[in-house]
Amino acid sequence: MKTIRYMLMAVVALGLFAGAAQAQDYLGKFTLPIETQWGKAVLPAGDYTLEHNSMRRPELVTVRGEKETIMTLPASQSFQADRSQKSALVLARMKGKTVVRTLVLSELGMEFYYPWPKGERIRVAEGPVLIQRIPIIRVGR
Repeated sequence: MKTIRYMLMAVVALGLFAGAAQAQDYLGKFTLPIETQWGKAVLPAGDYTLEHNSMRRPELVTVRGEKETIMTLPASQSFQADRSQKSALVLARMKGKTVVRTLVLSELGMEFYYPWPKGERIRVAEGPVLIQRIPIIRVGR
């Protein structure tokens, strides 16, 4: 009887730890002012929430809007982000297209870098790339 009780307690404890491991460590919200490409997805202008879970490998960021939910995988990341700057999405606009280039989660000390869409390469002689920072407001954790 004691063995069954101990096994039951172990299962409950594992369930609690698994639930805690799945909880996000960052939840934020932002507003895209213009249609924006993020990886292969194209997000319409509007309000979004962003969730990051550092326990998940690979480190995915989940973005939810009214009509679309995407999971993004960065090309690279940095753990030495400047914590004095505010969390933000860094957008680049070139040739009439807006793309996410960097996600800064300063409260976590992390920056995620995203590649240009396939077939889109920057050449210095092609002209300026306009950069826009979209603030992210932390709403959780």
